[in-house]
Amino acid sequence: MISIRNFSLISTLFFIVSISPFCQGIVINELDAITTEGPQFIEFYGSPNQDLNGYSLAMIKSVWHPGNIYTVEVYDAVSLDSLSLDSEGFLSIEHELNPTVAAVAIYESDISALVVGDAPPSDDIVDAIVYGDTSPTHPQAQIILEAIMPDGSGLLFEGTEGSQTGHSLSRLPDGGNAFDLSSYAIQAPSMGITNVLSC
Repeated sequence: MISIRNFSLISTLFFIVSISPFCQGIVINELDAITTEGPQFIEFYGSPNQDLNGYSLAMIKSVWHPGNIYTVEVYDAVSLDSLSLDSEGFLSIEHELNPTVAAVAIYESDISALVVGDAPPSDDIVDAIVYGDTSPTHPQAQIILEAIMPDGSGLLFEGTEGSQTGHSLSRLPDGGNAFDLSSYAIQAPSMGITNVLSC
């Protein structure tokens, strides 16, 4: 038999859980690496006002060597310390991106772990996306996928719907699960706001 005291505690816990908002983990919500007029940018999405201290962003590419051998390296990194998501859960960062075959990855680690010119760490990756106009089995893309993505992952290309400019890789709806490429659509950029565009 449940005592009145225990029943009251269980009821209170149930009430707290039932009214708690859904906790969205931080993800790469939108990416625009191929532009003509607008800026290149990465957009994050997560719980409103989430503090990003302790997170870092890595820009990653493959490097060709004689003998058709590729290696993978971090070509730039940004600390997200002192930044936070806005009241709607968004944050966009304008940053120069490799427009060919490359990747961006969020790490829950200090920026000191992301050394430019070194291979990207395989641990502490929160979310990542590999992009470019090639096959996932091409060595240029394959080595990036193997370094930072779950087994069986692919890559996305902004030009899938025609022109590669004027489009971005956008999660629809906003947020979702990390590494879920099926959640992305090719559409007009919507930096800093919802990807659910009005008609």
